[in-house]
Amino acid sequence: MNTHVNRAARALMSPILAATIAGFGFFPVQSSAKDSPLATYRCVVSGQASQCHPAELVSDVRIERQLVLGPYARYLVYRGESTRAAAVRAQELGEQAVERVVRITRRELGAFERYQRAIGHSAESDYIQETVSEVTVDAASLGSD
Repeated sequence: MNTHVNRAARALMSPILAATIAGFGFFPVQSSAKDSPLATYRCVVSGQASQCHPAELVSDVRIERQLVLGPYARYLVYRGESTRAAAVRAQELGEQAVERVVRITRRELGAFERYQRAIGHSAESDYIQETVSEVTVDAASLGSD
């Protein structure tokens, strides 16, 4: 019986076992099921909003204003000019910038679409973008970037 105690004591002196036992104290215990890797997978890949953290939940509809530059102004931005300066130079040549108001709606994925996404075959977006209005803007009225 004394030999079993000696073997157990020697085993605990092993550096690998000691590091393993000490390591358990450094890892936080998962506080809820929503913190689990499975819940993260269901939220991100499967699109199950109920599995997401409250901070990750987003509204189903949002409105965005987008400045749409013409081809020459985009070229100038590519070359390193600011958006405002590029729009002003392009307007001097007759090109107009457009401010577009877009409604972005999150769509719910069906079971088959979630399956396609999970196996990597889906390339469709979760969002539907609809243009609400387009208005030509004067380049001088644009704010700096």
